[in-house]
Amino acid sequence: MIKTISIKNVRGIDNKSLNVDLSPNKPSILIAPNGFGKSSIARAFDSMNRDRIKLDEEDFHLNLASNTPEVKLEWRNESTIETLTANENQNEISSCFDYFVISSNIRAKGIGRTFGGRTQVSASIVADPIILYDTVPTRTASPYSFANAKVQCSWLSKAVINLSLYLGKDLFCSKIVAQDIILLLKKTSQTRQIEGIANFRTRVESAFTPLNKAQILSHIETNELAALSSISHIATLARFFRNFEDVEEQYKDSHSFVCAIQLSEMFRSNPDALEQYCERRAYEFDKSRLIDLFDSFNSSWQTFTPKETNGSLVIEFPKLHHISNGQRDSLNFIASLEKAKRKLKKTNSILIIDEVFDYMDEANIVSAQYYITKLIDEYALASKHIYPIILTHLSAELFSGFVFSNKKTPQVRYLNETTCLVSEQFKKLLRERGEKTSILKQPIENKLLHFNTAGISLRSEFRQAGLKETWGESGVFRSYTSAEMTKYLDESQSSPFDPAAVCCELRVKIEELAFGKIESPDSRAKFIDVCISGTNEKLEYCESIGIEIPEHFYLLGLIYNEALHWKDNDGFERKIISRLKNLTIRRMIKMIFQQGYHI
Repeated sequence: MIKTISIKNVRGIDNKSLNVDLSPNKPSILIAPNGFGKSSIARAFDSMNRDRIKLDEEDFHLNLASNTPEVKLEWRNESTIETLTANENQNEISSCFDYFVISSNIRAKGIGRTFGGRTQVSASIVADPIILYDTVPTRTASPYSFANAKVQCSWLSKAVINLSLYLGKDLFCSKIVAQDIILLLKKTSQTRQIEGIANFRTRVESAFTPLNKAQILSHIETNELAALSSISHIATLARFFRNFEDVEEQYKDSHSFVCAIQLSEMFRSNPDALEQYCERRAYEFDKSRLIDLFDSFNSSWQTFTPKETNGSLVIEFPKLHHISNGQRDSLNFIASLEKAKRKLKKTNSILIIDEVFDYMDEANIVSAQYYITKLIDEYALASKHIYPIILTHLSAELFSGFVFSNKKTPQVRYLNETTCLVSEQFKKLLRERGEKTSILKQPIENKLLHFNTAGISLRSEFRQAGLKETWGESGVFRSYTSAEMTKYLDESQSSPFDPAAVCCELRVKIEELAFGKIESPDSRAKFIDVCISGTNEKLEYCESIGIEIPEHFYLLGLIYNEALHWKDNDGFERKIISRLKNLTIRRMIKMIFQQGYHI
């Protein structure tokens, strides 16, 4: 579990410590408003190489190279908690974690042209190519020869199996690379492994008289499986072979052990040759898969396929005006994810996805979540831990309705630490408003949570219902919401505020401003007494009688309307707070209270 992530002196972050408590092999959604520093977090990880942090000049905090960058991870490693540090001199994180950052590859590109001695520069938006394979493996011939194997393993007599049945297949070679079988083969050269094979050989040579293949495999099946299973790495290699259908079912275990011993013997005679051969066959298999994958995602008329360029496998994006933004972002995400899979090799890996989802349509979001889910499954199957961390300013609900909710429940964390809380008294008020049978439902809704020229005086009723008694007086209640709004607008004080009270004051203020534009007494009465179902209806009524309503009055309804229909979960409260702390939202609200009816 990753407990905290701390960043110092990277771009807009001077010093932040994030309490995240992230479990592995589950998607993690880290939500914060624009301006918080989400891209600075991504940049900090992207700037770490194996040995240290190496920031570009423009990425130092305040553009000062004297501001030394630092990244710290506090994580629970089995039963102990460790703190790993990366800075300009060291990188302890890389000893335990691989990490990869997926972000937008869109940038502006300037093109200069000279006419009559004068240079004109025009700009265009381009998507940088993504290198899927840094180096294309060299094509090599198979190092395996059945004739040589029969000589090398002559002591197995007629039981020697032609491994070309396996090594001739791209899928088999791909599995050798993907499942670190080369590393396993290296371990079969350890002394105990060699001694175990030598002892097995001695027993075989003393036991066998001229027998056919079936008799030899039957003998091994009956007499040798326990001993062979004790040769740990050979036993693991045999299990690898058993996953392939070419293994004879009647003598599946003995067949697999004979294959494992043969491959081990061949590898020791020429280890580099087998590794190079398998890497190339695996590359061919993966290249074919990637071509099909990107072809299935490409709905434009432009060619979009991986190509070998200067010794690398690269995917280049068509000109951006030839494809939609959603398709561009989706293709970028899939290509980057494929690259990440080749970079994240350690038992523990961190994948940071920086706001890639924020501009995708629903179909592309479903696809992206599906591929993240598949990635998690692959790592879990290999007994590895991956932490997919999605940085976003979007609501968590955008993700919970798709693939994640069915297969992997996301861990949602709000990064903007806050002491702001909805007061318990306000929660009680909103719950009472939600009770259909409550005699206080209508007074609360119409006289407190909406603008109304008539007040209420229901102290005893509020007391009997367990509500704050003084709020039974509408003037006292409005004084509370007004005071909380003052706290919210005064950023210099950083005072905690009641977000529900702020939303209530915002809604009442918008209705009050709209009401103030109505001149006819009859229309004013209708605004108060008839249009009681919601603020939107009141604003639409104003427009129907010729009053122009500022657009942001409607837009802010996304903030205040939901907040005043209370849901008892922590995520709901944090979502409201996060929205209120959005810089654009705060500016719009401030404009309403400072400039009034400004259009």
